Amino acid sequence: MSIGKVFRREKIIEALKSVGALRLKVSHSSLLHVSLLFLILFLAFIVRLLPVRWGYYLSEFDPHYQYMLAKHMVENGFFGPNSWVYWHDSMSWYPYGRDIAMSYPGLPATAALFYSVLNALGIRIVLPSNINPLSSDPVYNLCILFPVVMGALTCLAMYFVGKDIGGKEMGLLSALFLALNGSYISRTALGFFDDEAVGIFGILLFMFFFLRSIEPERSVRSNTIYSVAAGLSLGYIFASWGAARYPFGMVLLFVFALILLRRYTPRLLLAYSITLGISLFIAVNIPLLGFRFLMEATTIVAFGIFLLLCLCEATRRIKTPRRKMVLVVSFLVFCAALFFVLSWLGIIRPLGDKFMSVLNPYQRLFFPLIESVQEHRPSAWGSFYYDFGIGIFFIPVGLFFAAQNPTNRNLFLTIFGLTSIYFAGSMVRLSLLMAPAFCLLWALAFTRIIRPFITVMKEAPII
Repeated sequence: MSIGKVFRREKIIEALKSVGALRLKVSHSSLLHVSLLFLILFLAFIVRLLPVRWGYYLSEFDPHYQYMLAKHMVENGFFGPNSWVYWHDSMSWYPYGRDIAMSYPGLPATAALFYSVLNALGIRIVLPSNINPLSSDPVYNLCILFPVVMGALTCLAMYFVGKDIGGKEMGLLSALFLALNGSYISRTALGFFDDEAVGIFGILLFMFFFLRSIEPERSVRSNTIYSVAAGLSLGYIFASWGAARYPFGMVLLFVFALILLRRYTPRLLLAYSITLGISLFIAVNIPLLGFRFLMEATTIVAFGIFLLLCLCEATRRIKTPRRKMVLVVSFLVFCAALFFVLSWLGIIRPLGDKFMSVLNPYQRLFFPLIESVQEHRPSAWGSFYYDFGIGIFFIPVGLFFAAQNPTNRNLFLTIFGLTSIYFAGSMVRLSLLMAPAFCLLWALAFTRIIRPFITVMKEAPII
């Protein structure tokens, strides 16, 4: 054998060894953890496919309206003279018609974007159907499968939120509980193409990003990136769902609680300013909300919280107690006078009747149209147990453990849990909002209860 052949052979052997050294080293626990997560996501996807026994259809009226809007966006684009903003549908509410701009565009725009990406990749969704005349439309088929995919993606978002709160075990359990939650399955099942399919996903995504944006151990650059992501997530909810006022109000309560607990930091002011600024900018560009949304009561409270954060920053830099007192008193007098003047002039807009009836169920007696809808009725204890099963008994335990260790994340979870329980009790439809909070509290309680037993099992046996 020549010297050149031997040399080339040695080079090939060395190259193969270097390639072998590049193989990923995955521990047994990590492999098991990832496998369980994929199994949970697969379970969430399969469970939501169960209505396929009746065929591939869009269920109820609203999903058909959302499909019509998504198809119009696919055919006419998102912007331009023929876009949905200028579309007056004469076939809806005939003969008066309907301005489609007075709709939330988030859900159909997301579906239209997904369709455009799949179409660019040459992927065409075809579903077996011999009866439905719309089964030949790929946009229609995408709308049928869209809530199933979003249900699985929401479970993935739930995993990351639970992981940040209580570790990997809590993340897996909370994702599993949400995958099998009846109230959430009913709104993300096959064919239920409505706002809730992206609403809960947006709330969890916003919660994940905002809680990371105020972490003191991160760099300012990282906090800023997470704040921008939180603002985009909240803005996406504003563009997609009327219940966006719930996460909006929840973050106001959370920031106010941090101020009362003397946990103010400059990063909180930075995160709050960026998040609220981006989300409100998106909200005012939604035709249904517009600039009048800035004068709504909840938005006025958001501006007040921002001024309160600025006051905290100013008092942090002032050393003299007397000057601090003068500044605080002047600020309170100014805010009270401004609120009185704006209310007297009628500039501040109250919440809509539907939202006020959730805060105060007694008001529904004066609004027969709201009272007549079955899903607007108050919840019974039996409906809670029907939706959540035996896990309902773990909610007080989860709240106890969250309040026992009041970190920022646990404080947010406590506010999330208590407010969602109240709203779900006020209106049976809002058990959907309670579903993610319930799953997180159940997972937190379960992991904390079994932790001592796992510790005992890990101890070496005494011989």
